[in-house]
Amino acid sequence: MLSKVGIRTTLNALPSDQWSPMVSGHKSDFYLLGYGTPTTDSLFMAQSVFQSGPFNAGYQNDEIDALIEAAQYETDEDARNRMMTEIFAIAKADSAIAPLHYQTVIWALVKGLEMPVDPDNIADFRYAVMN
Repeated sequence: MLSKVGIRTTLNALPSDQWSPMVSGHKSDFYLLGYGTPTTDSLFMAQSVFQSGPFNAGYQNDEIDALIEAAQYETDEDARNRMMTEIFAIAKADSAIAPLHYQTVIWALVKGLEMPVDPDNIADFRYAVMN
């Protein structure tokens, strides 16, 4: 898709032990990151993508860092939700990331199997039913 708009690219698919140092060392101009949240907690994504550190592509916001630190220990659900909302609002206002592609999740089932598809893309086989 990038070549269609005049950007020349060369795919350099590498195992994580090779691409990880390139990304953390800022030695890659562009990379594709597949991302999921195994905990279904938005803090997992915020820490990995917005918190200052090796994989943030140079983005740093002290307010976000402080909110992430506080949210890790906040036990009041409403207070924590407000923190998370603020983290993502700041990141959005700052254009902290520039997602160029959103992967479409495709599920396939066999005839006779019914299973709800959750928006978090985690298959929960407890609810699978064979007809």
